[in-house]
Amino acid sequence: MTLAEMITAVRKMSGDVDSAQYSDSEVIQWLNWGQTEIVNRLEMNLKDVTNSNCNSATLTGGVLLPDDMLRVVALYWNSTRLIQMPFRDIYPHSGANPASQIAAGNVPSHYAISPWMNLTRVAIMYPYVSLAQAGPIRVEYIGQPTAMAAAPGTCPLPVWLHETLCLYGVMKARQTEENDQAAAFIDRDINMRLARFYSYMTENEFGTHPEMSGDAPVLQYFDRI
Repeated sequence: MTLAEMITAVRKMSGDVDSAQYSDSEVIQWLNWGQTEIVNRLEMNLKDVTNSNCNSATLTGGVLLPDDMLRVVALYWNSTRLIQMPFRDIYPHSGANPASQIAAGNVPSHYAISPWMNLTRVAIMYPYVSLAQAGPIRVEYIGQPTAMAAAPGTCPLPVWLHETLCLYGVMKARQTEENDQAAAFIDRDINMRLARFYSYMTENEFGTHPEMSGDAPVLQYFDRI
């Protein structure tokens, strides 16, 4: 489907056949929000970036994460996959200054993602390393999909996801109307579709979605069944 066809489909399913309730720009925004949610949950836009050394301006060594990052999938230090830990455990509120614990021979085994800081996020290494510690450090992440801008346009998602994306637009229309019951019903339909699609993509039993990989034990579960 083209973007124009998606806009028409959202209007028909939401009852706005005369284009009186919602502008094209509103529907396009809903579709862009929807494709970001789908890409993130189905892990569809996998990208990677390699840093030769730590490059973040924090207390200890880390790397700046890409601007288009939705979430990190894996982080590697010298080809070894690190284990993610909570950021609060990396920089606790009490105790010695982390910078004082940097040692020349430290080799990271864990990392944590910082909260948003001026629209920038950082992956911090642990045990602590210096601010310019040599890597390489490779980050695998889910990237933001290309935003759709104007009709007729094209959708970057595969065709088999277009109907689900249109349903996301209808759900947003119902939320705009404050029809929360209808929006919740559509949201459940979308969630079940994405859970099923995730099973198809990962060849796992429907409703469980385990994903194991890396040099350390990692087990993730699909979190919105």
